[in-house]
Amino acid sequence: MKRLSQHHVNDHPDHVETSTVMIGPHAALTGGFVILDFPTPDPSVVYLESAFDELYLERDEEVQRYEHLYRGIQPSALSVDDSVAYITDLLNTMS
Repeated sequence: MKRLSQHHVNDHPDHVETSTVMIGPHAALTGGFVILDFPTPDPSVVYLESAFDELYLERDEEVQRYEHLYRGIQPSALSVDDSVAYITDLLNTMS
């Protein structure tokens, strides 16, 4: 996740939004996820990471569940600038 975060923040900072526990309870508290969107005709993929595994969800219904979840938490997410600053601070503490 650190490599993915570094790459995304460095190369695509205008597409980063995060939600943290600081905003209070929200639907994504069970774990983080990343929706990877690709140019047509390639479908979107959801990336999940746990302490021991990484998982890529590719089935339409799985991706749609996470897109629905994203739409529910996105209004309370940090702004793009605040998200980049938050992730950058986290990455610096990991180094």
